[in-house]
Amino acid sequence: ISILIFIRHRGGKRELCPVAPTGWIETIRAFGGSNAPWFLLDMARETGSNIFRIRVPVPGGMYIVGDPDAARQMLLDKTTDKPDLMRAANILFHGPSIFTRSITDPKWKHARKSLSPAFSSSEIGRMNQVCSRHVQDWIDHTLEPLIDKKESFDPSHSMVRITSKLILEAALEYVATDEECDNFLRHISATLREVMKLTAIPLRQYYGPLFLDESKSAVASGEEIRSFCQKILTSYRNKEEAEKSPNKTVIRLIAEDTSMTDTERISEMIVMLVAGYDTQGYTMANTLVLLAKHPEVSDKLRRDLVAMDAKGISLHKSEYLRSVIEESKRLLPVVARGIIRKTGRAFTFTQDGFNQKCHIPKNATIIFPFVMMQRIATIFKDPDQFQPERWETADKKIRDACFVFSVGPRICPGQSLAMTAIYSVISRLFLTYKFSVEKEGKLDFFLTLKYTGARLTPSRA
Repeated sequence: ISILIFIRHRGGKRELCPVAPTGWIETIRAFGGSNAPWFLLDMARETGSNIFRIRVPVPGGMYIVGDPDAARQMLLDKTTDKPDLMRAANILFHGPSIFTRSITDPKWKHARKSLSPAFSSSEIGRMNQVCSRHVQDWIDHTLEPLIDKKESFDPSHSMVRITSKLILEAALEYVATDEECDNFLRHISATLREVMKLTAIPLRQYYGPLFLDESKSAVASGEEIRSFCQKILTSYRNKEEAEKSPNKTVIRLIAEDTSMTDTERISEMIVMLVAGYDTQGYTMANTLVLLAKHPEVSDKLRRDLVAMDAKGISLHKSEYLRSVIEESKRLLPVVARGIIRKTGRAFTFTQDGFNQKCHIPKNATIIFPFVMMQRIATIFKDPDQFQPERWETADKKIRDACFVFSVGPRICPGQSLAMTAIYSVISRLFLTYKFSVEKEGKLDFFLTLKYTGARLTPSRA
């Protein structure tokens, strides 16, 4: 037995990943807090590796994979799946959903297939028209009056509200009031905060609702979200056929799917709302702030957009617009801490510049942090700087390091809608307007990376 232990220990020591130099309590606090992205960057520097283990007490261990090539290999592997601890999200989704189900679950496969028509090119075009209308409404009733009064606005709040209204109307055929949007966002925030803590401390799901006020409040907010989605579903069912869209909207596909229960319908509706509003809205807001902080970039973008508009060319075809948005997503990925998976087999990697092999066992929990992959100095020169021009000459290594919508079987089904909306909003605003920073605010992370407390002052270009 001693010989076997010695051989196993010696062999494992050669190939085991580096371990972050923090205890499990400190790690859980940092990983589950607002400093999580920067904590992971610090641990990468401390370990000298883009793949390492952190001390979180979960079966199989928890590993950070910030190497883009390794991440792609694992995400594309058919045995890689969502970990059991993602069931903590059921407090928000009120049961299994396309977000939490295993890829081996027939209901996951059915949901992916049945909802895919809602994201066809024709449907994306239709939803983009709805987006343009909401942006114009915001310009007419909010932005222009602010300019006349020489007042500022909060980009995060404004862009997230626009995105929420867009998804509710275009995907769920529901025209929401500002009050409904704000209530929804407030309850989502409370519930997601609890979900984030549950993924870091799985045992919290048992004692939290009994003893912690924050957990009790999150459960109540989850119920409010469920009630709101039930209201949307009932509203759709009560419409006359002539009032319903003839298009393949998300609500139509969900409501007409006879294989679903109402609980499952509501779970999928919540997924569509949660997955869409913050990634789109905060990417737009972060881009607005970055451009306001770099007037030379925004001026160059506006010149390009004005020239294209004068020639009658679609603004979406602006190469510099593409470079600006790609750089914004790279520098400030909204899902900065990344995505979480469980290995279905063991993996062994050799990183560039490292002689030591790194072994990740089967059934390990893996975090793929985009903020790490997209700030690797050997791939991105001056990785902490906002430089859209890098994308004008980007090679395959740069392009392959950025995949904020994931890759593999669980690639985001709504990425085309998200990118179309982001292109539409940024091009429309910077064609006609300028933005300056009144208050820079601060970068804050709570599941999503965004500016809080920022204020931008608009003016006509």
